[in-house]
Amino acid sequence: MSYQKSHLWAGDNQGLIHVFENKAGSFQHFQTFDIGHGSQVTGLHCSLGSLYTSSTDKTIKVHIPTNPPQTLCTLEHDNVVNGVSVDGGVLAAASGAMSVEIWRLNV
Repeated sequence: MSYQKSHLWAGDNQGLIHVFENKAGSFQHFQTFDIGHGSQVTGLHCSLGSLYTSSTDKTIKVHIPTNPPQTLCTLEHDNVVNGVSVDGGVLAAASGAMSVEIWRLNV
């Protein structure tokens, strides 16, 4: 899950992303996107200009958060990806191999 401004982004067990809008203190379903994951979305990070997702399909996807999101690239792994975090130009991913992989992003 990721909360950005008044929108809550969440993944599901079928590889879809759901966006909920905060209206008067209550979240209401706003949109659903198929972003190309073949199974459960395990991690999601949304910020201005970027959307990162991870999945049990052994991939991390980087998107532009447009309507619908546009996939910029897909990073493939040998194991499931259990979560993703992005901060300060660094992408960290936890994998099913009980490891954390780190990338410095070229911004």
